[in-house]
Amino acid sequence: MATRLLKSVAFLFLAEWLASSSVWSGTPTDWRGAPPSFWGFERWRLQYWILFGSLSLLLWLVAWYTLNRRVHVAGLVLLAAVLAVADEILTSVLFWPRLSFNQTAFFGLATRQEYLQDHFMMWSIIVAVGLGIWYALSRKKARAV
Repeated sequence: MATRLLKSVAFLFLAEWLASSSVWSGTPTDWRGAPPSFWGFERWRLQYWILFGSLSLLLWLVAWYTLNRRVHVAGLVLLAAVLAVADEILTSVLFWPRLSFNQTAFFGLATRQEYLQDHFMMWSIIVAVGLGIWYALSRKKARAV
């Protein structure tokens, strides 16, 4: 159980990082001074992600502990998926308004809606591909046994 949980958190962390790096457009060509750092923004964003992720994990663990024998496994998986999506959306919603106009220009996106849409779309694609790979590997392993 603990290993599976750690793998899931690591997978979601990787999906978060890849989605953020896909939205990052780099320093504008007319930028003066030291170029902004992707890692500076990502460190700031991950503070929100870790906060909401920790709360989501705590909520899921409480649900798992209290409902484990009364709810089908699919219900707990669905709850985990809903909490992962909520974590991603809440992180983006609270991260974007904290940026100045100049900082938002680094992303090449004019509005919070564009940022939310682009980031969440890339995150969804990465998660779907990752789950597809996991499913294919688990089916291959099951056939081998």
